[in-house]
Order: sequence, then structure tokens, then C-alpha cells
Amino acid sequence: MATAPTPGVSRREEQRRTAIKITCGDDTWTLHIADLGPMDDIAARKATGLPVTPYFMDERFGMDSLLVIMWIARRKSGEPRLRWDDVIAQFPVGVLRGELLEH
Repeated sequence: MATAPTPGVSRREEQRRTAIKITCGDDTWTLHIADLGPMDDIAARKATGLPVTPYFMDERFGMDSLLVIMWIARRKSGEPRLRWDDVIAQFPVGVLRGELLEH
């Protein structure tokens, strides 16, 4: 169910406040949705064939969505030259195969 906008807050301000925090091991990255721009779409399109937005909007959110979001978050958090292939290579193989990880 969708939530109503906050009274007195513009859509742009609401987007600025919206962020995704990703933690993997000892590393944490924060992606502010309002910081996404055309260059992020171009990078994602070159790597995956789709711009960034579908990975956030699609009701079929999956492992590929998580990887793209993590990749863009890392690029925005100080690793601007991070390659898509490097993110895939660093991700735990068992998760990519859909195996459950022990806590």
C-alpha cells in the first residue's frame, strides 16, 4: 500500500530523504535516491542493458536488482570507477545460486 506524501514536503525533498543503506560484512554504503542521475543510467545500461530505475521499481525485485543497487551505491560512495564485473566477482557465489546462507 502506498503512503501519502508528507504534508509541507516537496517531492524532491522527499526523494532527497529517501535512501537505501547496504551493509555487506564490515562495509556499509548509502545510496540517496535523489543523487541518481543520467550518468548512473548510462553506466547501468552499458553493464546490464537497463537503466537504474527499473531495478528499484519492478515488483520482481531479485538478486540482480540487489547487485545493481549495491554497485551504484559503491560508485556513489567513493568508488566511481568500480566495474560491474568486479561487483559480481566479489559477491558470494552461493547467494547468486540462490542457496541459503547460515547466520
